[in-house]
Amino acid sequence: MAVYPTETMLQELERDVQEAIRQVEQEFKPLNLSQLQWVPAPGKWSINDCLEHLNIYSRYYQPRIRKQVEQGGTQPKDSFSAGYFGEMMMVMKPLPDGTIRKPMSTLGSYNPAKQTQKNERALEEFLGHLKDLLALLKLARTVNLEKHRITSTLGIILRFKLGDTYRFHIAHIQRHLLQASRVKAVLK
Repeated sequence: MAVYPTETMLQELERDVQEAIRQVEQEFKPLNLSQLQWVPAPGKWSINDCLEHLNIYSRYYQPRIRKQVEQGGTQPKDSFSAGYFGEMMMVMKPLPDGTIRKPMSTLGSYNPAKQTQKNERALEEFLGHLKDLLALLKLARTVNLEKHRITSTLGIILRFKLGDTYRFHIAHIQRHLLQASRVKAVLK
């Protein structure tokens, strides 16, 4: 599996989250609720749906990440060896040219378009999650990112290394912010 210098990896992840904050504040915050909830076509997601989907995952993963880093008890390492499934999950990260490598289906409970009540504060909530994630990345430097584990949202028992959880959670954010940007590009 791939090995990454821990500090370099965490700095890159911090830059990714800072870029996500900038993107949300500049691209989506100026929009009104009607624009945020506009759906480009039947079965497609609005910008608000994309952000709410990310909120659903952030509500799951970030408290678990926080628990692991606050629990501590391990010494940080200079390098991080990605796990097999963690590395495999990185296919969700968009390529630099904006290409999505692998389309994925969203499980029903994680699909905001299927929710009967829309979260009108999805954008503000998501910005809060991003700022919390930056703080969690600072705390990541205090533990061994290989020893702490996070259980997946999938229906099977799959536990990711803490470092992999950070990596794919942020890649997932990038994927759906790209999706939201594409909705904004065709916004009427």
